[in-house]
Amino acid sequence: MIARVILTLIALIPLSCSLEAGTLWDSVNSYFSKKIDTTPTLRILVAKERTALDMAIQGKFRIYDPKNGELLATRKLGRSGPIEATSAGIKWGEGFPGIHQLLIVPDHIGTTIALDGKEYQGSLYVYEIDGKLNAINRIGVEELLYSVLSQDFNEYTPQELLASLAIVARTNAYFLADNPKNPFWTLDAEQINYNGINRSLYNPAVEEAVRHTRYMVLSKKSSFDAVSSTFPAFWADASSKLAGSGKVGSKISISEAKPLADRGQTASQILAKAFPGTEIVLIQNTTY
Repeated sequence: MIARVILTLIALIPLSCSLEAGTLWDSVNSYFSKKIDTTPTLRILVAKERTALDMAIQGKFRIYDPKNGELLATRKLGRSGPIEATSAGIKWGEGFPGIHQLLIVPDHIGTTIALDGKEYQGSLYVYEIDGKLNAINRIGVEELLYSVLSQDFNEYTPQELLASLAIVARTNAYFLADNPKNPFWTLDAEQINYNGINRSLYNPAVEEAVRHTRYMVLSKKSSFDAVSSTFPAFWADASSKLAGSGKVGSKISISEAKPLADRGQTASQILAKAFPGTEIVLIQNTTY
């Protein structure tokens, strides 16, 4: 209960008050430091049923067999070339006899993996099934939100509206992660219009909104105090991005929410109108 009271106070502070809000948020983040100690991640299907994949990575990386966690190789100089499925196993520059699944993990968080011309942050799984390759990007929830939101919203979008968008998107992402339709991946990139990391779309306003609302999701007020209850939330005039079956639409659209932000309403006030019967909570960290 204390956590929700503190979070409610934070939610009432406009993100534009960066100094005061930032200081208070740092204090609360410290308060929750024992609970929030890992970065939650999602598995996104980024390529499916391909005969070959063109992959490149610059910098040191490791290759594992995700089936048993065995370290297969460590490479320091990067690698570029096609990944192919053969009867003997997956081949990427070198062969991996009897291995039909790989996990590529960069040694540095800033190292990205290029796959068929798209750049991905995090690690990458490659599975060979019936002679076809499927690639899955494991990425942090916050990085995913930044990538998706940056495609549709710019620096002219009101900051409190961006904060509202980030919270709703995060709510739906966690719901979908808790209710995966496939044991290997959580979401399909096509379902959420995820195209990896596009550096040309760098948007400091979106980055700030995602950062200041970190771990914040909407939860139904009837939920038990210690457990958040996310749901498949989406904006009434939004497309299918970060939406799932049985989705819950907002009572107001994004275009209707913008004037509220322009008039100085906070993200908390906007979301109270958009999703009545819900409240903002800090979600317990989970890795999917």
